[in-house]
Amino acid sequence: MDKFLESFSEKTPAQKIIITILGTIIFFLVIGASYLLTTPPSTKKSFQGSNISPTNSIPSQIPESNADQPQKSIWQTYKEQNYQVDYPQYLKVEPGIINGGGTSLLLSSQSNQNESPYKIEIQVFNSTNTSLATISGVFTGFGYMQSPVTVGNITARKFSGHISVSESNLQETAIIFENKEKIYKIQLMYNAPSVNRQIENIFARIVSTFKLI
Repeated sequence: MDKFLESFSEKTPAQKIIITILGTIIFFLVIGASYLLTTPPSTKKSFQGSNISPTNSIPSQIPESNADQPQKSIWQTYKEQNYQVDYPQYLKVEPGIINGGGTSLLLSSQSNQNESPYKIEIQVFNSTNTSLATISGVFTGFGYMQSPVTVGNITARKFSGHISVSESNLQETAIIFENKEKIYKIQLMYNAPSVNRQIENIFARIVSTFKLI
């Protein structure tokens, strides 16, 4: 040991630094080899695992159920030589003929707990047998409110009002227009003390699907 110290003191500063670095590396290699040879495998695993922080498991997402969502009604298309229109499948469909010329289509619902029964009638008249003023006059005579609307890119008149019948009111909405020597009337009817927005919305949707052929 004394000879090593004497020899070390005779080295140049650069040599002393190199010897010190090499000695340090050898020291740590010996310590590491000693740990690997003397430490049991189970202890190594527990030591390595102690530096790993646990992570919380993320639960998988469960798709939302559609059970609470209202089911959408199925719509069908009615088509005749002058027009076509879509309607909810649950409505009863009754085509007919108008005396004096023309066609009619009656769509009627059944009474249930969710909504009152209603009827929608689509009539097509020949303008040679009647006039737009005559058909509109029925509703203007009752003082129904009037407003302009568009049906299939055609300007029409909308009439809205009610007639008192016994203890209830007959609510009516009618849309009337003329095109190519034909007069069209699309009319909603139902009994209710006041306007039923749910029924009115169904009627508006049906009218929005109306197309001339």
